[in-house]
Amino acid sequence: HVARRRRHSVHLDADAHGLMFGLGFNVDLSRELFVEATGEIGVAFVGASGSQVGGVAVSADTETNLAAGLGLGLGYRLAPNMDLLVMGNYHWLGDATAGGNGATLTANDLGVATVTIGARFKF
Repeated sequence: HVARRRRHSVHLDADAHGLMFGLGFNVDLSRELFVEATGEIGVAFVGASGSQVGGVAVSADTETNLAAGLGLGLGYRLAPNMDLLVMGNYHWLGDATAGGNGATLTANDLGVATVTIGARFKF
């Protein structure tokens, strides 16, 4: 007799929107080249829904979390009023939880990392 292990699966989907306030500063490496650092703090509105074993839906829930972000980038001044930037950012969004039907699903310490390439115009 061979014992089979039954797999149990759970699924949690999360989406987030945030409102952040931040500050940044530049450190010149040369006349054209600079490093830019940023920091942000704010709130993240994190929604979560999911399913548990057997595909039974778990009630959706939305949480309002403290959120924070850091960024570091390299910039190049093309002209006095135009910069090119490559930035890396990380935003921590808190936790997401969905619950109901006898189960609670949680994702701890949600975060997102981004790389942005862009131009900045000064007026």
